[in-house]
Amino acid sequence: MFFHPILEPAAPDCPLEKMISPTAETKEAAPCRRSGPGRNSRKALRYLTTDALNAATAEALAARYGLDFEVIEPRDLQQPECKTNNLLVDWDFVPQDYQEKLLNGRIADIVGIHGYHVAESDASVLSCRGIIFSSRLDHHLLEALAARDA
Repeated sequence: MFFHPILEPAAPDCPLEKMISPTAETKEAAPCRRSGPGRNSRKALRYLTTDALNAATAEALAARYGLDFEVIEPRDLQQPECKTNNLLVDWDFVPQDYQEKLLNGRIADIVGIHGYHVAESDASVLSCRGIIFSSRLDHHLLEALAARDA
């Protein structure tokens, strides 16, 4: 995994308390669509992925925690009307050129990242920036994101 100089931690002893422990639990769901409109007053969680199975899994988990949820794809980031705040990123299914733009903070406000291809050193830097990280897309990750919005 590559290191992003822009992501240097603010403090060398930054805690890793926002790291999420992985589990194998996932559920299948209906095809990707916006779920939970008007369910609560929280900001919508937007999920950036190109993987349909992960999108369906995330949608089911978001519904479980009552999150207003919307799936977007990398091409959507180019649209001026695309709202990119409160973004959860499927790191393994986002092209590398988008990864760099995302981490530089120019095109989105990232609240969470999941992926197997994130180096431990990069994961600790994400935590220092207040970004919740998990190697897996599971109920622990969505629960942490729901608690953050509560």
